[in-house]
Amino acid sequence: LRYGMARSVPDVASVCRLFDQAWSMGIRKFDTARAYGDAEERLGRWLSMRGAESAVIATKIPSLKEVPSGKRAAVVAREIDVSRRLLSRDRIDYCLCHDARDFADAAVRDALRSACEHESIGGFGISGYGPEDGQDALDRDPGVTLLQLPASLADQRLRGSLLAKTVGRRGIVLAARSLFLQGRLLQAPLDLPPHLAALAPVCGSLQQASSALGLPPGQVAIAFLRYMLPRADIVVGVQTEAELDELAEPQVDSAPLADGLAALDRAVGPLPPAVIDPRQWPET
Repeated sequence: LRYGMARSVPDVASVCRLFDQAWSMGIRKFDTARAYGDAEERLGRWLSMRGAESAVIATKIPSLKEVPSGKRAAVVAREIDVSRRLLSRDRIDYCLCHDARDFADAAVRDALRSACEHESIGGFGISGYGPEDGQDALDRDPGVTLLQLPASLADQRLRGSLLAKTVGRRGIVLAARSLFLQGRLLQAPLDLPPHLAALAPVCGSLQQASSALGLPPGQVAIAFLRYMLPRADIVVGVQTEAELDELAEPQVDSAPLADGLAALDRAVGPLPPAVIDPRQWPET
């Protein structure tokens, strides 16, 4: 699906090569959703061809806001069955509510629990837009096993939060997404659109750290997330093999990297919600 700054969709052969490269790099976790165009189907075909039984798959239930509450449980069950078919899996490791607000409906939570009991899915949770979404999900259901929430050099709300501590203590998987703010964090400061002008100092600091450390900006951004949330999974979207190469986790001496990340940390301050939440960006 065209997303963020990406203006094209890779063909099937390119996607298969990309999956092969990811697998050869040791990547075993794949995040997808029905909302991402035909991503589930493409991933499912590749999984079948590759025989990648050890792959861990997370997918998402599309937004249920237009579905009457009385019908949501049936829709959740149906959507899981469709995802299982498209992904060529009897059991999907994780199923999330793509719209975290849907998790407030007890019928939705019951349907996800039922799917776990019937081994259609291994666990469930939400994809949210901030720590408050994650905390709300945990408050509503202690059975949550995966929270996918934004975290990056520009968005440090999870850092040191009660939620991050709770997740670690309870063994819940925290998956940090929006690492690059739809690619904007990797832009040159002068190339940013006016509504993201406040992001310019962060982008500039990242570029400076990249030059000082001799690493691509994407690797530095990943290293910073490791520095900030050491136990979190990291969700990134890529379209080409070259992009995936650039995002390989840095293999450098730890002391210079730690010093560089600490300096980057000191240079970056909090940003307003209108910058770190793409829902508040004007449509382009």
